[in-house]
Amino acid sequence: MPNWCVTNWKIKGSEEDVRAFVDIINDLPNRPDVEENGFGKYWLKNLAVALGVDPDTCDNLRGCIDTDSGLCASWVFPESDEMEKLESNILDDGNAIAAFSTSSAWSMPDWLANYLEDRFEIGYSATDEFGNFHIVYNTNLFPWVYELHAEDFWEEYKIGEEDKVIKDLCRILEIDEPGQKNRKTLKELVSTHQDEIYDKEIEMIIYDIE
Repeated sequence: MPNWCVTNWKIKGSEEDVRAFVDIINDLPNRPDVEENGFGKYWLKNLAVALGVDPDTCDNLRGCIDTDSGLCASWVFPESDEMEKLESNILDDGNAIAAFSTSSAWSMPDWLANYLEDRFEIGYSATDEFGNFHIVYNTNLFPWVYELHAEDFWEEYKIGEEDKVIKDLCRILEIDEPGQKNRKTLKELVSTHQDEIYDKEIEMIIYDIE
């Protein structure tokens, strides 16, 4: 059984192009050529066909698309095809943004990334269900590159906020912040205190930036 990768996507482009993509997603269950298997009508193969991509050229079709734009790695596949409609947000400059998610076997569907990048500015945040990888692409659209989770504490941090992460992590670990002479990077701090982080059931996630 594969590990499941959840990828949260954002696309930015002209209002016309973004709306056209959104309409394809929303109409997916109603297409006459739609096939159903364990992934329902939102199966990635159906998405490829709707987008005009030959499924035989796609690297990863095991999974489906969801109109929810904030899924996590513990995501459960939708139980029905009655999902909320995907919407686009119109920006002041006349462009638009849409956000959605996919769940796919092992890794993100590269064929979809290639399709989208040919047409839009894209960003994504991907992780698998066991935390083997955490990847962010395009920090203009996905600026959050750190997550710190502990009892009664859940925080996301943007690129450039490493000092704030270190301060919060030290406070939760109940240790002094490293002085200037003993200054550590966040990765070094996490590595040094890995046992305490595990004992206190703290989850420290550092995303790799592609």
